Amino acid sequence: MSRKMKSGEDTLLKDKDGKAILVHSYVADASGASYYINAYGQAVPTGEGVAVELKNLIRETEVRVLSASEVLQLESAKASAAPRPAPRKLRTRKPAKDAAAPTEPASAAEPQNGPETPEKEVSEAETKAELSMVLQLIPDQLLADELRRRGWQVVAVKPALVNL
Repeated sequence: MSRKMKSGEDTLLKDKDGKAILVHSYVADASGASYYINAYGQAVPTGEGVAVELKNLIRETEVRVLSASEVLQLESAKASAAPRPAPRKLRTRKPAKDAAAPTEPASAAEPQNGPETPEKEVSEAETKAELSMVLQLIPDQLLADELRRRGWQVVAVKPALVNL
C-alpha cells in the first residue's frame, strides 16, 4: 500500500494528454467509465466496482482527467439517479375497546380500522434526527476508519466529565 497523500497533491502520473493527475480528482478511461482518485493513489469507480491502483489503470487503458463541467454533470446525474426513500407511512394504534361500552353487532358498528388518518410527510429535521441516532449507534473507531478510507483526515476529541 502506498503512502497517504493530501488532497490536490500530484500523484506523479499523467493522463493521455499529459495533464497531471491529482489526488481527489476524477478521471475517465477509454470505455467512458469514471473514477475518483483517493488519497492512496487508487482509482475508485463512481458506480459499482472495486478500487484499482491508478498505475495499473493507466497501463491497461487510456485515462483522461475530467473537466470541472464533466464532474458537475457526473455529480448531478449521480444525485438524480439515487433512489429517493419512499415517504414513511405512520402507524396508528387501534382504539382500545372499553369494557363498559356495550357491544354492538358488526353490521351496525363503524369499520374496525376507524377513520383514515392522512399520511404525514417526514420533514428534513426528522430525517436528520434519525440519522444522528443511527450515527450514535456506530462505534467511533469504525466511523473514523470509514471516513479515513474515503479520504478524510479525522482528528477527534471525546470530552469526559470527572466528578471529584
